Amino acid sequence: MFTYDNTTVDQLKKFLDEHGITYASNATKQDLVDLANKVPTADTSDQTDAATDDADKTAETASTEPEDNTETIEEPPLKDEPAAVKPITEYTVKQGDNIAIVATRFGLSVGKLRLMNEPLGFTLTAGRVLTVG
Repeated sequence: MFTYDNTTVDQLKKFLDEHGITYASNATKQDLVDLANKVPTADTSDQTDAATDDADKTAETASTEPEDNTETIEEPPLKDEPAAVKPITEYTVKQGDNIAIVATRFGLSVGKLRLMNEPLGFTLTAGRVLTVG
């Protein structure tokens, strides 16, 4: 029986690979322990003895170097991200625009649009630049 404390990640992966058991690349140590313990074997004491022997060998060689049980997970390459879109802060009035149309287009109330562009009457002239954001 494998336990979390007496077995390294590498030992667990080796055991699972030898038995043809697949596991997720981001599996945790506990996930690997659970999978290894589900593998049917003729004698479970052999499993524990092998893990203990491997752990003893590792302990002997690790006495000079700290054991590194971390696994490097490579992230997929980033796709080309579009440049950040600048919010529209100004709008040039076009023929046929009115205050309500412009305000609605930019999610503003007529009152808010008028406050942002004081003085702003009720009639818009084509070509006028309004602040909208």
